[in-house]
Amino acid sequence: MPSELPGQSTNVLMEKNKMANYSFEVVLIDATEVTVEMADKLFEAGGDDCLASSRDGIVTIAFDREAGSTEEAIRSALQTIHHAGYAAKSVIFEPASFQV
Repeated sequence: MPSELPGQSTNVLMEKNKMANYSFEVVLIDATEVTVEMADKLFEAGGDDCLASSRDGIVTIAFDREAGSTEEAIRSALQTIHHAGYAAKSVIFEPASFQV
């Protein structure tokens, strides 16, 4: 059990350590179709929580990543993409309250 900081209760400390799932998509640069090689590279780089797809020559990778914050989830996913040998163009993230 973590020791309490002055002025903080144990409940506050436990709340900070909570992990959540964040869903978002990453659009890749210079990739026009998904290949088996791409899927393998993403998996080997730690992308066991993503699904790559392509449409009209644009490749997107949908992530469902567990992390302590939105920023942490996105940074981790971008690192996975980089380690797989690809580069991101943009991130598409819609908070749950805005999804239909």
